[in-house]
Amino acid sequence: AARTKGEILASRGNLEERDKSLERAKNLLEDAVEIAASDVRAHINLLRLK
Repeated sequence: AARTKGEILASRGNLEERDKSLERAKNLLEDAVEIAASDVRAHINLLRLK
């Protein structure tokens, strides 16, 4: 959701907010990997974003 929000803001010309949203999404996914380290999907989602 955070990534999609950033893409919407970028389409409106707000590139700084896009970058902030991508950083938030990355942080959320990193937290998910820490919490559910054995869940492969958490790792895959993080790698997709990078």
